[in-house]
Amino acid sequence: MWHLIQGYFFQPTLTLSTAHCSETKGGVRAVVDRKLVHAMFAGVIFPDPDGSGLVGQMSDSFGISILSNIVIGPDILSFTKQYDNRPSIHYKFRKDGLLWVGTYDGSDTGKGWAKCSLTEVPAEIFEPPAIPLEQLQALQNPCKHLN
Repeated sequence: MWHLIQGYFFQPTLTLSTAHCSETKGGVRAVVDRKLVHAMFAGVIFPDPDGSGLVGQMSDSFGISILSNIVIGPDILSFTKQYDNRPSIHYKFRKDGLLWVGTYDGSDTGKGWAKCSLTEVPAEIFEPPAIPLEQLQALQNPCKHLN
């Protein structure tokens, strides 16, 4: 079975900024703030064509990543995410009502939290709908009207 996965990850981070203060206190100071940033992700999980398990692909504001080592159980979801030429990020979730709630850890990202939903879908969702022949022919020759 194929699955769509959508969710958010939350990453603690430090930001550096400046703050203006009175001249008696130095005028300007460097300020380190702790923040929790978040980003949405979405992807697909499907049977590996070689029959060895599940594989997937995900997209978020950091780019496209490949999913491997995927485990989907009644109460556990886990996978490894890897962007091109970057270290792996390991995700582990537990079922919490309709959502999966968990953590991630990677050498580049550090530790953070994530929530997602997993939706079973038939493989046919990734096939185009039946297209009338005249529309298909128009797609094959988009400049026909210029002749």
